[in-house]
Amino acid sequence: MQRIYVGQDIANLSFGVYERRLERSLFRIFEQRTIERAAYRADFWIIGSSHVVNVETERASLAEVISGGSNALPPDGRLKLIRAFENCCYSSWIADEFNYSVELQLVNSPGEDFLLDEPTPPDSSTLFRLRHRFPTREDMAETPITVIDVLKADETGIELKTFHSYVEAPAVVVTRTTIEVAGKD
Repeated sequence: MQRIYVGQDIANLSFGVYERRLERSLFRIFEQRTIERAAYRADFWIIGSSHVVNVETERASLAEVISGGSNALPPDGRLKLIRAFENCCYSSWIADEFNYSVELQLVNSPGEDFLLDEPTPPDSSTLFRLRHRFPTREDMAETPITVIDVLKADETGIELKTFHSYVEAPAVVVTRTTIEVAGKD
């Protein structure tokens, strides 16, 4: 079955942080990976031209999401919502379990030095990479891509980078997230 390309307007994207788990039924998941550590479980999903990261301990949950369907995102448990994509930083303690911080970078009309269709290949510091290329229209030279690079996932927390290209804009969204799992004894 051939997948049909559906354009995604970067102006419709939202970035959200939740003090809850986001359910699978809200999204179409193209790629996924789960890691489990003694202190937490983390799910990484590539959805549309976007991503979801769910992290759960025995006592708390955290979700990070970039989605083009912000009307489908639940309002309950939401801590932060950025509707107009912009370069920004956000950090917060969540449920006394997670020290969460993210840097969000939007690059409009990326030049030749910032490749639109492929981020830097993973190196030895990358634990694993999820990558999905989306179908394009025949008249488009570039291919939209989403990449999640998990750089660290040890007992103390997670560090990851995401890369999303939006070829119709053209624009690239890059995030860098650190989640420290603190917990209480």
